[in-house]
Amino acid sequence: MSKSENNTWTGTYRATYHTKHDWAQSEPLSTTVMTAVAEAMDEDPADIGPLYERFDPDALDGLFSPRPGGLPRTGGHVAFTFEGYHVFIQSDGHIAVHPPEEGT
Repeated sequence: MSKSENNTWTGTYRATYHTKHDWAQSEPLSTTVMTAVAEAMDEDPADIGPLYERFDPDALDGLFSPRPGGLPRTGGHVAFTFEGYHVFIQSDGHIAVHPPEEGT
């Protein structure tokens, strides 16, 4: 997983956190998503609560995993909200975590 420079505070607006899942690593997509959400929240992944209440990790891992023969899946995406953060996952492994709007 690569960390984005967008994971910083900018004035009173917190920037969107971006990362991309590395399909060549043994880490499942669901773990990358959980880590991305924790980093966007500036928390330890163990402290943010159970994301499995928002999505089924096994289903997410299977939904976007490469097809037999290694062909990537294309064109799909999943979105959910966790603690006010809007999480978007694309089939190419791109993950964006948008912070809550100011005042929410």
